[in-house]
Amino acid sequence: MNQIKAFDLSRVGLLIKKEIFYQRRAPWIIVAGVFVFLLIFNLLMAEDSDQVNDLPGNQVIFYVLTLLTLGTVFTSASFNELNNKSSAHHYLSIPASSLEKLISKWLITGIFYVVAFNIFYIIFWLFSDVVTGSLFGIKGGVFNPFESRIEMDLYSPWFFSKLYLALHTIYLAGAVYFRKFSYFKTAVAQGFIFFTLLGLIAGIGSLFFYDIWAEGMHVNGNKIGPMIGESGGAFLMGLGKIMLWVVFPLWMLTYSYFKLKETEV
Repeated sequence: MNQIKAFDLSRVGLLIKKEIFYQRRAPWIIVAGVFVFLLIFNLLMAEDSDQVNDLPGNQVIFYVLTLLTLGTVFTSASFNELNNKSSAHHYLSIPASSLEKLISKWLITGIFYVVAFNIFYIIFWLFSDVVTGSLFGIKGGVFNPFESRIEMDLYSPWFFSKLYLALHTIYLAGAVYFRKFSYFKTAVAQGFIFFTLLGLIAGIGSLFFYDIWAEGMHVNGNKIGPMIGESGGAFLMGLGKIMLWVVFPLWMLTYSYFKLKETEV
C-alpha cells in the first residue's frame, strides 16, 4: 500500500504544527487586532456607564459574536493555499493524504480554536478588568464560560462553543467548494439552505400534524391531545439534537473529504 494513502496520525500532527507555527501569520495579527478593538470598546463603554454588565467582557453577546466571526473567517480560509494558483503546487506536494489534511484543518478550526478562543476571552476579560478597575474603579470579576446566563435563557457561553463545533463544518465545506470569497458565499448559501429547510419542515409539519398538536386527537371519545403534543415535541427535540450534533457535522465532513479529493485531482 502507498505510504501516503495509509492514514498516519503523526502526519496529522505535523500538519497541525506546520499550520500553527510556520504559516498563517495573518490570524495572529487579526487576533491581536480584535483584542485591541474589544479593549478600546470596553474602555469607551466603561467611561459612559458605571454598570459592570454594560461592559462587553461581561456580555455573552460579545462572546458569541467574536467566537462565531473569528471562527468562521479562519475556517473559510482553511484551503486558501489550494485555491490559490501560485501556491496550489506547494499544497499538492505536501506528503499527506486528503483525509489527513482535512482532519488537521478540522482540528485546528474546531477543537483547537474553541479552546484557544476561550483562553483568549478569559485573558481579555482579566486584562480589561484590571484596566477599567484602575481607570474607572469598575471591577467585573472573572468571566466564566461555564456559568449559565439569564440573558441567554440560562445557556452558558460554553454552549455556543459547542454549537460552533457543530456548525463550523459548513464553512469548512465552503472553503473546499468555493475558490474565492468563500466566507461570504458560504454565509449566503447557509442562510438560503437554513430558511428553505425551516420553511419546508414548518409547512410539512403544519400540513400533517397541526390539528393533532393544536387541538388534540379523540380516541374512543377521549381527547389525548396534550400527551400527543408533549411526546411529539420531545421526539422532535431529540431528533433535532441528533441531526445537529452528529448527522449534520458528519455529512459536511464527508462532503468536504470527497470534494477535496476531487479538487486535488
